[in-house]
Amino acid sequence: MKRIHILLISIVILLGCSSSQEEQWPMKIDISKFTANTISLSEIGDDITYIPLKIDVPIRHTLSEKLAGNSIFLYASPEAIFRLDYDGNVLSKIGTRGEGPGEYRYGVTFTVNEQDSLVYVENHTKLITYDFNGNLVKEENREELLRDFATLDYLDGYFYSTAPVWVGPSSPKTYWSVADKNFNQMQIKEDYYTVFSKNGYNLNEKNTYIFSNKMHYWNNYNDTIFEILPTSYKAKYVFINNEKKLTPEIICQPDILKKQTRYFIIRNILETNEYLIIFYRLDGDYNLCMMNKADNTFSLVDSSDEYDMGVPNDIDGGLKLTPYGYQVRGNSSYLISKIQPFELKAHVASEAFKNSTPKYPEKKEALEELANSLSENDNPVLMLVRLKE
Repeated sequence: MKRIHILLISIVILLGCSSSQEEQWPMKIDISKFTANTISLSEIGDDITYIPLKIDVPIRHTLSEKLAGNSIFLYASPEAIFRLDYDGNVLSKIGTRGEGPGEYRYGVTFTVNEQDSLVYVENHTKLITYDFNGNLVKEENREELLRDFATLDYLDGYFYSTAPVWVGPSSPKTYWSVADKNFNQMQIKEDYYTVFSKNGYNLNEKNTYIFSNKMHYWNNYNDTIFEILPTSYKAKYVFINNEKKLTPEIICQPDILKKQTRYFIIRNILETNEYLIIFYRLDGDYNLCMMNKADNTFSLVDSSDEYDMGVPNDIDGGLKLTPYGYQVRGNSSYLISKIQPFELKAHVASEAFKNSTPKYPEKKEALEELANSLSENDNPVLMLVRLKE
């Protein structure tokens, strides 16, 4: 009888814990608490890896960087998709740009299937599949997966695609779609609420991110960040006290280009084990807000200059971190940024860098050696900040 009582008490405790965990979702993000509270890079990271991209053609910029095993995949504009090692050496070129069979027009929208060593590239309504060596595997029409969708991600056997938010009556009435690897549709989330009365100004936003092997979705006309599973979803975070929320009515106003910066406009969201990172514009400033998920406190970095915004780098005294990606590799997780060689060289030559006293003086010396080895016209350098456990 005593054992039964203990078992019943244990069940009640477990159910109570589960219930309390469920009750905290969605977690509220109070925009009114986004106030300046400085944070330094050494508080969130413990090491920085710089990877000069040794691609033998000049590239303007890189997009869609993905870490997969011992490889880095990226689209090097305007050339093609490349697979590189962690020293920046090219391992393979994934297909080619063009209009012919097996070629893609742009290459920005691609995703990686690490388990099967495949790369999927969107080409309008066609999906082109290559192996990791860049060989064409197949090309097939997948209009049901790609039509009216702007992003494509492959995650644990499923394709996730999300629709863009076009300002106008013809805007797609879908948030996202999920299909299995055989392209059987598992879920489609309709959008019944975002209605635009006329054509207007389209925002440049990235409305998905991956964290903890789960897809997440948001857009500027919705207060909610959703966590998506293959056959279900839930509201994970919700913005509150947003007095300068952008609405479909506001974005359609004829003078919106003059006053759009007055509003709270999200440009990107990332999530790590400890932080939710929100990039946004408000009242003319560019802002990076880091919400500590454990205690719901905020650290805010703001700047009137988009290119001078970031977390101060006290690890090696280098350029500020303005992350645009989060990736997991093995047992470590990273925030990803990129810097131009001419910016790095100018920074290392500055008095601010020479007089800086970072946490790791030896890393400062290594960064100076790297900057001196680069030419101002070299290709970009990836910056990977390893996060603290």
